[in-house]
Amino acid sequence: MARQKTVVKLSRPIEVDGEQKSEITIVEPTLGNYRVFDQLNLTGDEGGGFSFGNLGSLAYHGVRELGGLTAEQADQISILDVMKIVGEVMGFFGVSLPTGLMEPPS
Repeated sequence: MARQKTVVKLSRPIEVDGEQKSEITIVEPTLGNYRVFDQLNLTGDEGGGFSFGNLGSLAYHGVRELGGLTAEQADQISILDVMKIVGEVMGFFGVSLPTGLMEPPS
């Protein structure tokens, strides 16, 4: 079965293999991408709520393992785009970011 994919449009292009790239395709994680899952750092409470952490690590591992970028290529991604990537990666796990974290500043 083919893995699901999602495209993240970047607000600022990055250079990949000598070309400007304005979007990144992220593929659905599998167990082989356990490092991405580990970066969610999910914790639950007795009331059924949960929290997560390590957003930077989640984006970094997500874009490298699921988007096929090198460390040097990933380092070019803007912080606003990092939040878009985190949101898309979390979506594969059925989890979403609060919408306020996804909105660019006005």
